[in-house]
Amino acid sequence: MIWSNILMGLLVFIVSLEFILFCLVNFLRKDFQWLILEKDELPIIPKQALQKFMKHGFDPELGWVRKANTEGREKAGTVGETGKSGKETHYRINNLGARENPDHESLPLMISTFGDSFVFSRQVNDNESWQWYLSELTKSNVLNYGVGNYGVDQGLIRLKREYPNIKTPVAILGVVPESIVRIHSAWKHYAEYGNTFGFKPHFQLVDGKLQCIANVMDAEEKFYCLEKYLPEIKKRDYWYENKFRQDILKFPYIASLWKSRRRNFPLIGALVKMQMQRWLSSGKVKNIAWQHILERNFDLCRELYTKEAPQELFLAIIDEFVNYGKQENFTPIFVLFPYFSDVLFIREHGHFYEKFIEQLKSRVAIVDPLEELIPMPEEDLAPLYSSDFYGGHLTHAGNKFMAQLIDKKLQKLGITNADNISTSE
Repeated sequence: MIWSNILMGLLVFIVSLEFILFCLVNFLRKDFQWLILEKDELPIIPKQALQKFMKHGFDPELGWVRKANTEGREKAGTVGETGKSGKETHYRINNLGARENPDHESLPLMISTFGDSFVFSRQVNDNESWQWYLSELTKSNVLNYGVGNYGVDQGLIRLKREYPNIKTPVAILGVVPESIVRIHSAWKHYAEYGNTFGFKPHFQLVDGKLQCIANVMDAEEKFYCLEKYLPEIKKRDYWYENKFRQDILKFPYIASLWKSRRRNFPLIGALVKMQMQRWLSSGKVKNIAWQHILERNFDLCRELYTKEAPQELFLAIIDEFVNYGKQENFTPIFVLFPYFSDVLFIREHGHFYEKFIEQLKSRVAIVDPLEELIPMPEEDLAPLYSSDFYGGHLTHAGNKFMAQLIDKKLQKLGITNADNISTSE
């Protein structure tokens, strides 16, 4: 009788705890897409949002792109706060599909640039990008084909698509160190939960040879029958097994929460704390949950730089960039842009991608901003980066600094204007 009562009490406790966790997790999930549930295995694709994406960003080959003859505005985020603040900036994409380069577009074409948001020069105006400042220094029109959240894989594919129409003597490919994470994605949702439109092409090494795997979701109608393509996408995407599945909270919540406790215990604690602060205060709430996500993503990025296979894939993509330069007779230059948070971490804990940089130097002409940023005094470093929610993009001052670094590399290579370009190394 005693044991049956104990067992009944234990059962009631477990059922009650399961119900409480179910309610808590689903409540917190409403405002925080990074707390993922079983339903996120097959997320609902809102038709209106999809049609907007198709019109303004979809690209069947690359996944997404900034389309020609479009424009937009955005504000820089502020570290540690929900919402956004800061000055509003404006950008425009011209009829070539490149970012507008005011007062320079009639000058000779000398350099084209490809890569992620640091190449696009996010959160500054068109006349504050590093391409604009580099145009001033080289007296040429520097084309900007950067796109936010691209991996080096997409940057290279975009280069190969655009280059036959522009034929610049120099091509620059630039990305952040986090690109080593991005090149392992076929669907960004598996690494950046909630990025459900982020399907992309990627590369893989097969018997030491680089192969391009096309974007599966290359037509609008495929988005409406996503479940049909998910098995193939899951097999292709490294992060499905190595991140996404491990983080899902589902029934029984007690078991899944315990299994993912290193990630989800502190995350749920942070979300509960933030919710309490919202109820008790009308002011801004520090987004400690998002900071937790950033720190974990950064840990995953650093971990890949300790593994041989991810670095080999990255290096193979750079080798293909160099080979394409030889084929098309242009000078390839690679830039690895550190986030502000990367600079701060490396100053305190050491250089987590130093060995990778050394391998790059034997393959391609490289601009490594860390050589200048690490010894820089704090009062000189801080103004180069926006106080941005995603780790810090370059300000207009940072872009001017970056243009000067790239111009130094051009001069070292014997490239000072469009008339004395040397062929690729």
